[in-house]
Amino acid sequence: MEAKVIELYQNGVSMDKISIQTGYTKCRIIKLLKKLNLLNTKKRRQQHFSKFKSGELRNSKRVSIEIENRIIELYSELKNLNKVGQIIKMQSTSISRILKRNNIKIEANAIGEKHPMWKGGKTANKGDGYIGIWSPGHERADGGKYVYEHTLVYEKHTGKLPEKNEVLHHIDLDKHNNDITNLFLCNHKKHLSIHRQIEKLIKPLMEKGLIIFENEEYKLTI
Repeated sequence: MEAKVIELYQNGVSMDKISIQTGYTKCRIIKLLKKLNLLNTKKRRQQHFSKFKSGELRNSKRVSIEIENRIIELYSELKNLNKVGQIIKMQSTSISRILKRNNIKIEANAIGEKHPMWKGGKTANKGDGYIGIWSPGHERADGGKYVYEHTLVYEKHTGKLPEKNEVLHHIDLDKHNNDITNLFLCNHKKHLSIHRQIEKLIKPLMEKGLIIFENEEYKLTI
């Protein structure tokens, strides 16, 4: 039976099929191959890849060889996963797996002006609705190289950054109004106190029916 295991393995038969045909467990098969110095994972990968490309091992749920070749062709030309995905109508993660399977090096993610979704270096959704400005190299930049716009405005006008325990409060509560006159520097405790003051002012207005909660949001009735 050991000879049968060796024969099947050298013919590129999968471990699962060898186990079924011989009754050996995978662990036992691997131990035998290691003992005989026959275990060669690199060669096995090449064998399986060759069979996969020929269609012999291709899962019916996977893309066809024609589409896979088209993806490789497009990526070689465009060097951009998102653009290839838009053309093929496929997620970039799936395209990435196909390229890796074909030993094609994927270019590093484009950032800044080179990114396909670049919109001028300004985003209105940098955490809880605040505006972010593309500022690579800035000490307050996040993982995406963006810094809060109100932080940059304060730094420009004062020559310093808010301390770690300080917060910039938007006086009119509009997070997009980052004019220096609309920014009030305070610590976290004071900031919490300010918002509690706002809540206390709103409560009597709600009691009088001037502010209502309807369709999952607050509304003025006047």
